[in-house]
Amino acid sequence: MKMSKYAYIAIFIAMVIFSCGKDTADDNAKVFTIEDSDFKDWNSFLQIKEEVRLQGNDSSCIITYCDKCIVDSGYMYFWDHKAKVIYRFSADGKFVCKIGERGRALSEYIEIKDMQVDKQASVLKVLDDRGILNYRLQDGKFIGRTNFFSSIPAEYDRFAIIGKDSFLCFTDIRNKFSIVLDTPAGQEGLRESKRFHFVTNCFYTYDGRCRVVSDYGEFYIDEYADGKLTTLYKFDLGNKQLPGNVLPQTLEEFNVVDNDPTYFKCITDVYETSSWLYALFVGPEQTYYHAFINKNSGKYVFGKNLDVVIIGADETYFYALVYPGYISPESDIWNIVKSKPNEDNEDPIFIRFSINENKIHNLQPNEL
Repeated sequence: MKMSKYAYIAIFIAMVIFSCGKDTADDNAKVFTIEDSDFKDWNSFLQIKEEVRLQGNDSSCIITYCDKCIVDSGYMYFWDHKAKVIYRFSADGKFVCKIGERGRALSEYIEIKDMQVDKQASVLKVLDDRGILNYRLQDGKFIGRTNFFSSIPAEYDRFAIIGKDSFLCFTDIRNKFSIVLDTPAGQEGLRESKRFHFVTNCFYTYDGRCRVVSDYGEFYIDEYADGKLTTLYKFDLGNKQLPGNVLPQTLEEFNVVDNDPTYFKCITDVYETSSWLYALFVGPEQTYYHAFINKNSGKYVFGKNLDVVIIGADETYFYALVYPGYISPESDIWNIVKSKPNEDNEDPIFIRFSINENKIHNLQPNEL
């Protein structure tokens, strides 16, 4: 018998009442307690060091917005959501080339699922349902495919490079593990799946180490080393955090939980500089909240309505994209970008910024 939506809601409420948060972090993890989620003064907080407007053209590069963007060695690799292809831009925003094509040929991707830059091999690796395509960074030329050990490469939705032909992969519902290690020697599960399948940008690199964001319903960051995951950071959102036992297992349960107006649901993106940690949270009613946490002092800001998309970081700066068509004259970002949005040019603006901590008077303290 099919259960009604109201039955799922009743089950969800009962699970919240009788459950408590589950601690998934190791004892040595650094815990960030976040209590205030009302920060608004982004205008004073972001100190922009560089602005570059990306330059598309009328034929081979019509820019919309990105599913993922990587900045590396003076170039930007822009996975365009609408065109479903990858564009390469120079440091001054000029279009250089398109990397790969959609299709079913050996050198083409059926549907892009993720991409990563392999610095050692000078290769852009692109994930699709058949495995990994390799394109030379120098000119975007296709140079071959890399096969996974898994006989079902379509089970992988995200991946990270940890060695030659060795990857961490985020799986779909066909695998009982959400994070696996895939090498020529075999596949090994590293994190057991406990949730309905929800895809996030779960991998990022800092200080040469691969870090792995927690699954839906949990709030921590692991670090990969020597074949295992160790929890590095944990976020404590108090009674605003989705209780640990309330993890949806079906689409119907997920829709109820994800639309709940009370709880934070998951982390979808994380980047780090030497001093600051940025994390993007899915909050009540599917609203995005942005956290910038000082890793040294423990101070933080946490709020919504930040009209930029954070796409990366280095030791000092964060990188972001501003989409002119999606911001208004009342936006804080409008006030601080020099390249004002206009009707004639809605191409994205790349910005590089640091955190202007000295001008913030209401940073929240954090006991570490």
